[in-house]
Amino acid sequence: MSQKIIIISFFLFFGSQGMASGSTKEGIPLKRIIKHLKNRPAEKVSLYFLNQITPQLQKENPKVVALILTGTLGVFGAHRIYLGTDPKIPIFYTITLGGGLGVLPTIDFLAILLTKDLSKYYQNDKIFMWSK
Repeated sequence: MSQKIIIISFFLFFGSQGMASGSTKEGIPLKRIIKHLKNRPAEKVSLYFLNQITPQLQKENPKVVALILTGTLGVFGAHRIYLGTDPKIPIFYTITLGGGLGVLPTIDFLAILLTKDLSKYYQNDKIFMWSK
């Protein structure tokens, strides 16, 4: 229940910035949204607000996002989090600073860059994501 309150508060604060009428940017009354989501599970509420706040996520190119994350935060395993890996993998990346000062992110960058289909890297729980 507390997750719902936090998420609704976040949306109310950021979603209605500058809206004196108390509605979202699309003109949906906030009372109607709260009433609609009142008895929903927290996961569905989170997903709903994620889709409301950041609709550009549906338009992004996953390969470009993965490459940017690998190039900037690769030593912490941010690209692996984005691709949906087990939480132990980013911990390993962080502790070893990218598997020996950036070796793993460099290889990951090349693997992502040279592959046409990223689906084989989604939900990959191996430390070396490119290995079979």
